[in-house]
Amino acid sequence: MNLMLKTVEEFSRRHRYDINPSKSSCIRVHPKCPDQSTNFVLEGTRIPFDTSTTHLGIHRNTKCKVNTKDKVELGRRTAYSLMGAGFNGKNGLN
Repeated sequence: MNLMLKTVEEFSRRHRYDINPSKSSCIRVHPKCPDQSTNFVLEGTRIPFDTSTTHLGIHRNTKCKVNTKDKVELGRRTAYSLMGAGFNGKNGLN
């Protein structure tokens, strides 16, 4: 994982964009694993472990449960926001 983070750092420097390590967090998907000593570092800052976080507007947690109601609401809001750009409600969209 640290190798992947180093690759992300290098890619962001090469393409001139910043990643804010203070807005980053890790979620241990299998929290039964006793090894909590792993430290992930991004831009010299340790990334903390959390039990839940929001990524692209989607709430994620260690249980990997998907809240279908929230996803449907997000899709509906996205569809309505695209209506002004020429997206219309034909072909299956109510």
